[in-house]
Amino acid sequence: MTVILDTSGDLTLESLQQISRDGASCAVSGPALDRVARRREEFVVFVQHNEDRHLYTITTKHHMGAKTMLDAASRDEFARACRQRRPGSASHSGPSTGDGLPGGGTPGEPRSLSQPVTHQRH
Repeated sequence: MTVILDTSGDLTLESLQQISRDGASCAVSGPALDRVARRREEFVVFVQHNEDRHLYTITTKHHMGAKTMLDAASRDEFARACRQRRPGSASHSGPSTGDGLPGGGTPGEPRSLSQPVTHQRH
């Protein structure tokens, strides 16, 4: 059995039990992936237009470094350091897109912001 996730409403106690305890697989629907990709691209544009602003852990470091603005090269370096120290940590929940943003690619292989997010469709 495969539990198809299309909206947040599909994450129910029943579906989570099917996946976590009953051995069901899980897939995200094509339309849901499209919505995520669209929102991510909107966020990328927002960041690109606000690189001069303090966007916590995007244009700054976290915790004690939050007051320090990072340029593009520093953001990439910070994203790599976060992944090496704590993969999947809250400060960067995925691989870098090449501008210090989480998402896309695979760990250790940053992806350009101009590359689309691709996923297997269900």
